Amino acid sequence: MNNIRVSLGYSLLVTVLVGTAAFAAPEGSQPVATAPGHGVSSHAAVPRPGTGNFVQRLIGELRTSGLEVSVGYPKLYTQADCAYSYPVFNNCFGNNPASPYVMPVVKSWPEEYVDPAMKNGFGRTRPGYSVTYRLDPREAIIVFGRMPPPARYLGLQTWIFSTRWVSNDSPWNQDACTHYASVASNMTQYFFGTVPPAPTFNPCAYDPDNPSRVQSFSSIDNNINNVVMEKQSGSPWDEMRYFVITPDKRTDEAVREALESLGVDEGEIFTEGIPETFQDSDSTHYYPYGQNPVVGPLGLGEEAVDFTTAIRYAMPEDEHAAEVWRKSLPLTVLRVRRPSWGRDSETYGDRVADARPTVNEVDDTQLGEGLSSLIEAVTHRALSHGWVRDEKRVMVDILNKLGQFGPACREIGMNCLADGEDASYFFAQPRPLDRGSIYAAVGTLATETGNATYVGLGGNDASLLKGVVNVDDKKLKGSASSYYADVPNAEKFFVHFFARDCDAITYLTDGKCTTITTDMVPLASDDKAPGDSTLRGMLSISVRAYVVPETEFGRGPDPTKQLPPYALTFSPEK
Repeated sequence: MNNIRVSLGYSLLVTVLVGTAAFAAPEGSQPVATAPGHGVSSHAAVPRPGTGNFVQRLIGELRTSGLEVSVGYPKLYTQADCAYSYPVFNNCFGNNPASPYVMPVVKSWPEEYVDPAMKNGFGRTRPGYSVTYRLDPREAIIVFGRMPPPARYLGLQTWIFSTRWVSNDSPWNQDACTHYASVASNMTQYFFGTVPPAPTFNPCAYDPDNPSRVQSFSSIDNNINNVVMEKQSGSPWDEMRYFVITPDKRTDEAVREALESLGVDEGEIFTEGIPETFQDSDSTHYYPYGQNPVVGPLGLGEEAVDFTTAIRYAMPEDEHAAEVWRKSLPLTVLRVRRPSWGRDSETYGDRVADARPTVNEVDDTQLGEGLSSLIEAVTHRALSHGWVRDEKRVMVDILNKLGQFGPACREIGMNCLADGEDASYFFAQPRPLDRGSIYAAVGTLATETGNATYVGLGGNDASLLKGVVNVDDKKLKGSASSYYADVPNAEKFFVHFFARDCDAITYLTDGKCTTITTDMVPLASDDKAPGDSTLRGMLSISVRAYVVPETEFGRGPDPTKQLPPYALTFSPEK
């Protein structure tokens, strides 16, 4: 039985953008580039990196080095693109609505397997192009251009997007899926899925006769973020930077030589070396089903894994300037490979996850007591206004409770939902919005405890796993101040409510409330709304803490050392 039938259209890129390229190809065609030895004098002045003819000169240098080159383009993956993702994947991956992702779009090699089931899964792309790609062992994806204006976060990361079934008989470990369903409940469908998705009421079930691939979206290395960039070459903001994504050291060397020959400083070039294996060596993280560290198999055939890459840019200092950058996307994408008759590829070997330096909140007795006092103070105030607390539930640490770490996900066939090493991630199980209840998220504010550069409190449409709202730490700071009399160190905590109508409960929330409109999360009774009808009208709350300050590698906090946030449910007193 052939169980694994999914791959991606891997494409290369076809645009040249403001500030980085002065030419553009017609849709569906390859841009004209100077052929080796033709049209460019060896005595011509070297173009300045980032100027219009730099792209053509670089392509010429790469081809002179014997590399095959194709040109692609960048695109934004936005909240609106969920309309494409859900029909293809039954999943919008908990996207952050406040910071759209920049994804390189690549053109498939002629012999590359392209699965039609994944077409336009991350939004419409040009014919023959895709944001997912397989990797020839001798190739590289190159992304370069002017980085965005100053912000609190910028990062580039590549993931394995889909893989073969875990075994000949099942796409995933059935015991693991059943166990995780006891924690994630009806959200389990987003952690275990195939492409194409099989409609079923049992999230752990599958159709053995349905040729499919496993959605993996799992990390394969530590990512490159603004902390890493600054350590190597100074502040990246508004500066030219160059990224090479490759499993082959020899291809990386050829690309670097071409860039440096055109005047690029080697310190401005960053290589995301695709390793042979990647795993966590931290024994404090518990993965009950183990880890599959293997990154692969590589290749362009149907059985190979496929990859996707994204640049995440968040919390800009100047939102207008950031939006100008997003609209222009001054980035160039190239895909190159060495000839098969050349020297063998040289791999990057084995990699381990970087450590997560963390201020230990769990052992801070005063902080723990303060959180308990705050929860009771919020509850008491609600009760005094006629609201009864139905539920107090700790949010799920999906790293340690659900093993949301690339190798652990691959071991059991779980969708890692684009995991990364620079954030911790907690989520609350879905709660209905249309039964008169209101919800409060209460927890430590990691920017105030020393565990984050920034924090995002998210609200998700559970029927799509679509991010619909993000409340950042600037809005969360001081949100517990009105409870100061009852809570010591109240500045280290946050309180935020979610409701269908925040105006109706201002007496309770001090304005620390987000209204979830029907445009964000449709009514439970809206039969025309997309998504899982059993989760329609339901909200899932998440909390992410990004990049511990002063950390050497720009990694997020270890969630086992954070006090987990709580989701409180209040209903009108009867």
